[in-house]
Amino acid sequence: AQSLAKPIPKAERDKLLHEKETLELVSAALDSGKPLRESQMNDEQLKVTRAFRLFSEKPRMIVVNTADDDDRPERFTERSTDEMPIVALPAGLELELSRMTPEDRKEFEAEMGVGGSDRDGLIRQMLAVSGHMVFFTAGEKEVRTWLLHQGGTALEAADGIHSDLARGFIRAEIMTCADLIRLGSEREVKAHHLVRQEPKDYVVRDDDILLIRFSV
Repeated sequence: AQSLAKPIPKAERDKLLHEKETLELVSAALDSGKPLRESQMNDEQLKVTRAFRLFSEKPRMIVVNTADDDDRPERFTERSTDEMPIVALPAGLELELSRMTPEDRKEFEAEMGVGGSDRDGLIRQMLAVSGHMVFFTAGEKEVRTWLLHQGGTALEAADGIHSDLARGFIRAEIMTCADLIRLGSEREVKAHHLVRQEPKDYVVRDDDILLIRFSV
């Protein structure tokens, strides 16, 4: 709150009126002990506050490190809310699993009687809390994961991959991970007519696989 108090008297020009009003609202909220993440600010107001990198504006979640043999993680997660999501997992076991090859991990899980890694759930929750999602690009030699803000378009996804793709965007060819896994190959997905042609304003969905057609 003290760091916000200094710029307010200087914001006397008409072009800074909006910034001044926003900072006054923010200062009042912080003085009352209300975190900014709970304030109903519009996009223009958020642009003003981002310059201050205020901690109470950032989304938050709780991660509980449980024992490897804890069989009741739901006693933590059942208290989860939309405003404060809670994820419970054995961090030590997850670290050990992450260092294994897929074959060793499968054997270890069978011997220990554990049901697989909870890391995916943790990562998904972190993405959701931060307002992001993932999409994929896939070629013969490489599969890559990309981050995109929730509600992002095919054009924004293309720009995140390379600006040339956005500049010369023609269309996006899209299939889902679920279809590719179920059918086993891109050829089979196409044979079942499950590849969609989408324009630049298409809203990308979590786990979409994108092929951007472009010309520059």
